[in-house]
Amino acid sequence: MHVAESQAEVEFMLGEGPEGKRLEEFLLARKLERASLGLKGLRPLAHLMDLGLLDQRTMLVHGVQLTRQEVRDLAGSGASLCVCPRSNLGLTGGLAPVADLLAAGVNLALGTDSRASCPSLSLWEEMAALGAAVPGLAPQDILHLATAGGATALGLAGHFGRLAPGLAGPLAFAPRERLGKGQVLEAVVNGGHAGPPRPVGRVHSPA
Repeated sequence: MHVAESQAEVEFMLGEGPEGKRLEEFLLARKLERASLGLKGLRPLAHLMDLGLLDQRTMLVHGVQLTRQEVRDLAGSGASLCVCPRSNLGLTGGLAPVADLLAAGVNLALGTDSRASCPSLSLWEEMAALGAAVPGLAPQDILHLATAGGATALGLAGHFGRLAPGLAGPLAFAPRERLGKGQVLEAVVNGGHAGPPRPVGRVHSPA
């Protein structure tokens, strides 16, 4: 579920603010009245929690407008959040508070939000964008979002997302220039490839 993506969404849910009013007028022109939606004047995340929709099987998307308290609430719910750096930065100029979310223990995944708002569906490019947008974010955390974090968010952690006995998944080759010890992971997630990454097949490791 998309949640807390824009300021307009937050204001619309609360029933206040100029951006919320513009969104309300946009929907009204399409014959959808705010009064018919059963809103209670809550922020987006609080509205979903009030409906009892958040648990470990829930994947939310965006979270750009989350407050510190909402980060704690999201962590307590067990739900996952998929962040879409290039789409969010392009449409709203902001990004979910990734470092705070990781520190709170929220499972994060990495996505593109589709070609409607993103120039490609490449998670390689999404990793590089995330690293550029959040300086200091550990390369292993960025890689986790694009692999195991996504598998967990989809309820497939027992099948994909890691190289481990009993798991399966596609492999990719990312050509690199010669690097020193400890530089490979950072270079891979930051997009410093000598050529485009390419798939090399699938692997299944018996348990």
